[in-house]
Amino acid sequence: MVQLNAAIAPPQNFVALGDSIVESVYLSDVCGTSFNAGIGGGKIGDVQFLAESILKRLRPHMILVAVGTNDVWAGAGIAEFRQKYSELLNHLPVAKTMLMGVPNSAAASATIRDLAVAHSFTYVAPVTGPGLTVDDGAHLKSLGAIVFRNRIERACNQLSQPASP
Repeated sequence: MVQLNAAIAPPQNFVALGDSIVESVYLSDVCGTSFNAGIGGGKIGDVQFLAESILKRLRPHMILVAVGTNDVWAGAGIAEFRQKYSELLNHLPVAKTMLMGVPNSAAASATIRDLAVAHSFTYVAPVTGPGLTVDDGAHLKSLGAIVFRNRIERACNQLSQPASP
């Protein structure tokens, strides 16, 4: 469905790639014209598969990658997680990229933060904590979705600022 919607959408300023957490958040106009490419149950490989065609078609200036929760739940070790996530990043053609940590693994989030630094991308902390997620500790309650959107909006604003001399 995401590919079909992308095929008929005009170019966008911002594309959010991810899993059901992304899919569940209202991101319309969060960073200018926006396209939510979140896929319930999506893993890193799924996002990598979709990213090329979606990004080529929509030509965004900024993207969010928020994936990895399902990989952690499926038992991916940190070395495998890093390898898959690195491979995904190596295929992203957009310089202004945000990487969001995963709510169910501090180790995976630290890996994502390290990769963000290595690629000169912006790291965004995952939404966690009481009152923000449902019992699984990953999927968002209403307030968590607002926090998620606000974090993305702040990151977009920072990425939109001219570079310092």
